[in-house]
Amino acid sequence: MRTSSFTTPRSGPWRAALLALLVAAGTAQAAPRYRVLDLGLLKDFHSSSNALDINNRGEIVGWSLDGVPDGELVGFLWRNGTMQALKAPEYGNSIANSINDRGQAAFTALERDDSMPPTPYVYDSAGGRLQRIPTPSGLGGTAIAINDAGQVVGLDANGGPALVYLYDGGTSRLIPPDNPFSSAEDLNDAGAVVGRANTGQPYRYRDGTLTLLSERRGLGLAVNDRGQVVGELDATGTQPGELFLYSDDRLLLLDTGGRGATPTDINERGWVVGTLQDDSGGAGRLPFVYRDGALQDLNTLLTPEADAAWTLFEANAINDRGWIVGMGERVGGADNNAFLAIPVPEPGTVALMLAGLGVVGAAARARAHSTAP
Repeated sequence: MRTSSFTTPRSGPWRAALLALLVAAGTAQAAPRYRVLDLGLLKDFHSSSNALDINNRGEIVGWSLDGVPDGELVGFLWRNGTMQALKAPEYGNSIANSINDRGQAAFTALERDDSMPPTPYVYDSAGGRLQRIPTPSGLGGTAIAINDAGQVVGLDANGGPALVYLYDGGTSRLIPPDNPFSSAEDLNDAGAVVGRANTGQPYRYRDGTLTLLSERRGLGLAVNDRGQVVGELDATGTQPGELFLYSDDRLLLLDTGGRGATPTDINERGWVVGTLQDDSGGAGRLPFVYRDGALQDLNTLLTPEADAAWTLFEANAINDRGWIVGMGERVGGADNNAFLAIPVPEPGTVALMLAGLGVVGAAARARAHSTAP
C-alpha cells in the first residue's frame, strides 16, 4: 500500500493546531459565512444605493439615489473604502453597470426626464480618463457590460427599437450585422455575448456564431470566461422563471426547491448569485447564492454580527474570491444601501493555512533530523 509522505505528530501543540485548521477547512467548505460591509451613499441627502458589479480587485460600481420625485440618480465607483461619482459632462444622472479587472467602468449617462438621449461611457480609474462610446447610429444608447479587453456590449438607441452593439475600444458595430439582437445582458473576456435572441430563446453569440441554449423561451443573463451561462426559462413580467446553467453544451435546470429564480452573475468557480422567489409565491426579494450544488438564501449565511445588523434584498454580482455585492437594509435604518458580503474565511484562506502547515511541518522535520542521534 502506498503511504503518504505527510505525517502528523502524535502529540504537542503542532498537532492541536493542525487539527484546528483541518476542522476550520471542513467548516469553511460546508457552511460559508459572510460578513457585510455597508458601502454607504454617494451624498448625505441620498436615500438609497445599490451595488451592481464587482471585479477581482474588490472595486465596485452601482448607483446612489435621491429618493424625491425626479431626484438625482448617480452612478458610483467604490474602491479602497471611497465612493466617487461617475458622471459625464452635460448630464446630471447616470447608472454604472459593470467594471473589469483593469478598473475600467462602463456606465450610462442620462437625464431622468428624457430631455437628452442616454449615452454610454467608459471611465478608466487608472488614469481618470472618460471615453464616450460611439454607437453605430450616433443616437446614443446604454452600456451594459465591459470585459478585460475593454470591449463593451450595450444597446444602440437607433431612433427606434434598441439594437445590440459591441464596442471594441475604437469603433462599435451591431451584432449580428445581418439581423441585430434587441437584447444583451453580459459579455465575457472572449467576447461572448448572452441575452434573448429575436426568436425569444436564450443565446450565446461569439465571433459570428450563434448558439441557442434552449428550445424554450428564456434569457441568458450572465456568462463567465469558461463559457458557462446562467439564465431563466419561461419567466413572465411578474414571475421569475426556472433557473438554468448551460455548460459543456448541455442545459441543466438547477434545483431551486420549486421557487422561481433570476440569476444575475456567475464566477469562474461556477458559483451563481441572484434573486429567489419569496415564501408568498411572488417575485420577492430574497438574494441567493448557488455553489457546490446547493442554493441558499444569503441571509441565512451571515455571521451573527451581520445577521443582527442586516436584511439583504438583492445579490447582483460575485467575483472569483466569492465576494458578493447587492442591496440590503440595515436593521432599524430607513435607507436601503449597497453592501459587500465577504466570506469568512475567504476562499483560498484555508489553502494558505494548510500551505503554512507544510512550512511548519518541514521545519518540524528539520528539527527532528537535527536532533536525531
